[in-house]
Amino acid sequence: MKVLQSTIISFLISGFFGLAQGSKPYKEKFVIAPPENILLVVASQPNAPLLIEEAKLLLSLTPGEHPRFHYRLRSISKKPIRSYTVAAWFSDQTGGTIDHGESSIMLSGDIRAVNESGYEVVPLTDEIREKLGLKKGMQGIVVLMVQSITFADGSSYNAEPTSRALLQLFEDKFH
Repeated sequence: MKVLQSTIISFLISGFFGLAQGSKPYKEKFVIAPPENILLVVASQPNAPLLIEEAKLLLSLTPGEHPRFHYRLRSISKKPIRSYTVAAWFSDQTGGTIDHGESSIMLSGDIRAVNESGYEVVPLTDEIREKLGLKKGMQGIVVLMVQSITFADGSSYNAEPTSRALLQLFEDKFH
């Protein structure tokens, strides 16, 4: 029992000194997708009570990792928003829901940043372009859109027909 306690104490002390010496937790590295290779488009949705702003498509430097999206949502709704769904559709017929916002009520004028931390954005170098296969011109289009919203009163905004039509367009025209 004393050996186990000594081991645990040693582990905790070494962990404490490791943190005290400034060791940083690993952050996955991403680059911003260059628009000449992958064009990120925010859908024009004139009746949507949420606006998508400052959207960026982030490509991971870790093989096999999915891309990540960084954006802000601004409520322009007259009603409080209880939850929302944001979707991303790729011209290669992949994509779907990328965000289910259900953490707290959004009021008119509220801004919510999505995927703002937990990663590091690094500059796009020629070496990274080569590694990610980004030297071939335009490779695809990604459309980011508000798919649905549920208001605090239970009513809703639904752009799922637009979402399905966009996916059908990509299926029909791009493959």
